[in-house]
Amino acid sequence: MPEVLWISGRLLLLSGLLFPVCKTDLKSRQIGNRWCIALLVAGVFLALLQPLLKPPANQGLVFSLLSCGGGALAAGLTGVLCRLIAREGFGMGDVKLLPGLGAFLGLDLFLRAMAVTGLVSFMTAVVLLLTRKLTRTDSLPFAPFLTLGAVVSQALEYVSL
Repeated sequence: MPEVLWISGRLLLLSGLLFPVCKTDLKSRQIGNRWCIALLVAGVFLALLQPLLKPPANQGLVFSLLSCGGGALAAGLTGVLCRLIAREGFGMGDVKLLPGLGAFLGLDLFLRAMAVTGLVSFMTAVVLLLTRKLTRTDSLPFAPFLTLGAVVSQALEYVSL
């Protein structure tokens, strides 16, 4: 039961931090720095709390912080690489949001989230291109896809209980 509460609390916090990001990204195509920082701080805070509240058999504080840092680093590198490859299609707000997601989710969940994000954003782009609601030169706000990937990834933790 405590594990379900832990995952539920993380999911609620993640949703509460990311849904305003989606709203502003859809509306103005911008992601505020305060949300990126809040997500990063929440990720570090949860990494510090996790060994105390949900002690895994073989993981402690060091592992929790390494997962948080590894997730943030992998996410940051992913964001920079995407920005270099697709200059107009991947904004700096997305780049700044990724380390917070990585820190919050940890490396393993971040990788799962990126798989979901990539799949859903690709399928959405294909459908919009085929229905001619989008052209090859148009861009989509990416924060909603990142949010969906992160929330689905966190929610899938219920399945592994």
